[in-house]
Amino acid sequence: MSDLLPQIEKELKKSGRFSAEDMSALTGFELNETKRTIELLMKKYVCSLQVNEHGDLIYNFGKHPVARGSKSFTEYWSDFVNLLWRAFQVVFKVWITLMLVVYFVVFVVILIAGVVGLTAASKGDSNSKGSGIGSILSIIVRLFAELFIWNQLGKGTYNRTDKFGYKYKNYTPKPSVISGLGKKAKKSSESKKQFIASVFDFVFGPKRVPFDPLGNRKEVATFIRKNKGIVTVAELKALAGWNEEQAGQFMTECLVDFDGDGYITDNGVLYGDFKDFSRSNTKQEGADIIWYWNEYEPDFVLSGNTTARNVGVVAMNLFNLVMSVFILNSGAGAWQSMAAIDTGGVPEFTVNQSGSWLAMGLGWVPLVFSLLFFLIPVLRWVSYIPKRKKRHIANIKKRLVKLIYLRKGKKVGLTELKDTVNKNTNGEENLDTEIIEQTMTDLLHDWNGEMIVTDDAQIIYEFDHLRNEIKDAQQLRRNRKEPKQNSEIVYDTKNEEL
Repeated sequence: MSDLLPQIEKELKKSGRFSAEDMSALTGFELNETKRTIELLMKKYVCSLQVNEHGDLIYNFGKHPVARGSKSFTEYWSDFVNLLWRAFQVVFKVWITLMLVVYFVVFVVILIAGVVGLTAASKGDSNSKGSGIGSILSIIVRLFAELFIWNQLGKGTYNRTDKFGYKYKNYTPKPSVISGLGKKAKKSSESKKQFIASVFDFVFGPKRVPFDPLGNRKEVATFIRKNKGIVTVAELKALAGWNEEQAGQFMTECLVDFDGDGYITDNGVLYGDFKDFSRSNTKQEGADIIWYWNEYEPDFVLSGNTTARNVGVVAMNLFNLVMSVFILNSGAGAWQSMAAIDTGGVPEFTVNQSGSWLAMGLGWVPLVFSLLFFLIPVLRWVSYIPKRKKRHIANIKKRLVKLIYLRKGKKVGLTELKDTVNKNTNGEENLDTEIIEQTMTDLLHDWNGEMIVTDDAQIIYEFDHLRNEIKDAQQLRRNRKEPKQNSEIVYDTKNEEL
């Protein structure tokens, strides 16, 4: 086989798409050896399996075979941009903490001192500040106690619903450590969120619950074990939501990684046979099997905060912004320095020439920060427009795929499809005829369907290939005996033969 591998690999790079019989004819090697060598190449290169009209199994490595695990320039660039964005988030979050801790406190102290000075000067009573200032400072100290808690996510998730009625998972925020604030507020997850988490989410948005990168693999592995070692491409699409090409590539990954074999039924249905993999020697159930249509994509939420919390965050940053502008416009447009002098117990602020850095530190730095603080959410909102549209379409697809798959590919008219999908809802939006037609155009390609227009101008959708896939998978499982689970141990290296 060592002689076969380089020669078949050489032919592979010339054609990229062939059957085992084609490759055997090209190289002159024995067919079974050729098939085993192709399986080795499937471990090395990305490959999808296809079935032609004659029922032949085609291995498609593409015009330019790509090594498994390798990344394209676009993927590397995307990773680089994401890395820069994450680095910027870390730096800006540190900056947020410093601005809120240092500048907000400094500006509040300046403001309070100025108000107290004016009050004392007008009333001639330097003790009029009383307990009011102490209460304000106490609240500030309690608010900023949360600024140094960097992990703002709780351990679990909860369901949120978008404006179209689609439920999705959202992280549970870590409860606030500040007691006594917002007792009268609605005790929603958003109102319990830490203050600093609300600030970070206002700028960068709440973290979306990601899909587990290995989730599909674990889910498919469990599905294979629970279904007598048989899985079809249609079932992979129904589990993960892939199109035909993506599902075909994942099928080859499963065949390689789980030691399966690809076969074709008389109806031209490609399926994976994992007979040995279906046996289990543990009582653990494995991953949960969740169909693609039961997992709506998380929304792109701007902040995830309550309105009251957003108002508070905006007010705090607006206060910094106004104070920075005020300082820059004081004393001929810029403060060279600031010093407090005592005039009979009343603090006064004056401008002198001892330190121009204060104009930068108390003027330009908070000004730039405050503008960025408001600009980043605006840019995110703009970037979310196409993302939300794409997500909305993806969620609509889930509803239609569910109906098509559960009907086992049977013919369905556009009118019946609309009535059924809008009847079987859990609070989701009603779909109009136009959006259903547009979405079905994509699904026909992804699911090998066909649209038929009758003589009376009625639109009918049929999915013969899906119907054959479901029927053949059921027949294959009926013909296979249930694998024996939790077999008795007959030899143990610890106790030798039992």
